Amino acid sequence: MKKIITIYTRTEWLIILVVALGYFVDAYDLLVFSAVRKPSLLALGVPETRIMDVGLNLLNWQLVGLVFGGIFWGMLADKFGRRTILFFSIITYSVVNLLNATINSVDQYILLRFIGGIGLAGELGVGISLITENIPANKRTIATTIISVFGMLGAGFGGVASLFLSWKMCYVVGGLAGIGLLLLRLSVKESAMFKKIKEQNLKRGNLLLILFNPRLLMTYLFCTMAGSITFVTIGLFIQNTPEFGKLFNVNPIPKGSWAIIFFYLGAAPSEILAGIISRKLKSRKIPMYIFLSITMISILIFCIWQPHTISGFYFTCFLLGLGLGYWTILISTSAEQFGVNIRATAATSIPNVARAWSIPFVLLFTNVLKPNFGLIDAALLTAVFAIILSIISVKMLKETFENNAEFID
Repeated sequence: MKKIITIYTRTEWLIILVVALGYFVDAYDLLVFSAVRKPSLLALGVPETRIMDVGLNLLNWQLVGLVFGGIFWGMLADKFGRRTILFFSIITYSVVNLLNATINSVDQYILLRFIGGIGLAGELGVGISLITENIPANKRTIATTIISVFGMLGAGFGGVASLFLSWKMCYVVGGLAGIGLLLLRLSVKESAMFKKIKEQNLKRGNLLLILFNPRLLMTYLFCTMAGSITFVTIGLFIQNTPEFGKLFNVNPIPKGSWAIIFFYLGAAPSEILAGIISRKLKSRKIPMYIFLSITMISILIFCIWQPHTISGFYFTCFLLGLGLGYWTILISTSAEQFGVNIRATAATSIPNVARAWSIPFVLLFTNVLKPNFGLIDAALLTAVFAIILSIISVKMLKETFENNAEFID
């Protein structure tokens, strides 16, 4: 532990802390909705029979906001600086989350989840860009591992908060946390690499540089598709905990809050283990293969075993969380794939587009597979499609373990 503490300078620790807390808030917000989905929608007058469909629709709107925000904030971060954009993104998120506590209709909920998604989108990708450009290559893997653990803690905290606070207060807590993070960011300096290219006459933050370059476009798409299974798992299995609990005849019906807590109890050590494996094997891709395989096995256990006890159900949620270890490594390798002039554009939009891949998968699940195969088989088929896509995409990416990040595309 002492070795880890002394490996970074004070300035480097400050950057790691700011980015880690940003991911904490990011994960808290994304998962707290799953935890408060049922009580919030019941309070807004949604019939219990409609909660799954309305909840998935709300999640989709938030994911659309994340995609727009990821592209928007990423381009601005490449044009005006990483530090500046981290301020504006957290302000947007904080204000919207506080407003979430005042809603009285589903339409207002949709609007605020959409705008909140835009605000939140800048956190992880811009933060990882800061890490990539400010932390020496040989220290980068440990830094991203620390950040990933904070993200898992944030998601778990969302589940715990929902057990003790009303759904509106959960959103207030998220908004206040964002304001506190904004104050901490005042002491963070801009990326040295960004300052250097800002002085040069280079195209920066231009999405067209990616879209019209076949190599960069394919790399971008493979990075997004490599993460497609993550939110499919959360959106289908964790968010719909009560529905699966009823189908499995679990008594009492499992709660989404506890499902999230157990899911991230599995995810936190898996993120640490992924960082260790990546460091030992000097590879980004091998850990991703390992944890995608764990995800596949966990989903098969969930769907085939169909636990009938509350402890068994939460145990399968823990197993599903074990497969999440590859997520932060994927974001790190995404940042390492692109040059400084478009790094934030790519790294900020990639995790959000990856999350948004769950939209077509959820539509496939809801409109095609579930009516024909039922909830369990439809969820399994959807997850298998997503995992196959993720594995193929990882295979197509180049290995970038702790590469020299100071290059231009």
